[in-house]
Amino acid sequence: MSDKQDPRMGEGRDVFRSVAEASRRADKLGCDGTHTLKTPDGNYYMPCSTHAVYLRITGQSKQVSSRIEKTLRNKMKEHNDKHGDKRGKRVTMRMLERVFERGVGAYRTNPESVRRNVMGPDQWGIARVNAYLYAVRNNRYRSGQFDRDLLPKDHPLYREAGK
Repeated sequence: MSDKQDPRMGEGRDVFRSVAEASRRADKLGCDGTHTLKTPDGNYYMPCSTHAVYLRITGQSKQVSSRIEKTLRNKMKEHNDKHGDKRGKRVTMRMLERVFERGVGAYRTNPESVRRNVMGPDQWGIARVNAYLYAVRNNRYRSGQFDRDLLPKDHPLYREAGK
């Protein structure tokens, strides 16, 4: 197992240096496959095909905290008050929660993409929500395109998952 204490690496007890070790742990947990954590120190491996599956299987999957829920609710209200009456611009709490959760997942599973000034997964998740809301408002992303499957169905950038 890894001796890393980096919070982006998850809990640590299910982080392995080899695919074989992670695969054995996946069998014990009852999930399929492994997923990779890319770090500046090399790759680490975790059981289950995705981090979301791993969290669900191990009971670590949780709803957003009340503090984050309040933040997301305020962002949704502010956005919808200004832009929600325009076609393809209205967002829901579920959309923002999913974007936030994906941001937290990216923080944990792709730590080399996380800037050093980021203080934790919540900050990374909120930044992803802010970028998403920018794309909803402006019909374009500042950089990269992500969470297009979570855009409102009649938004010009909407694309179904897997397409």
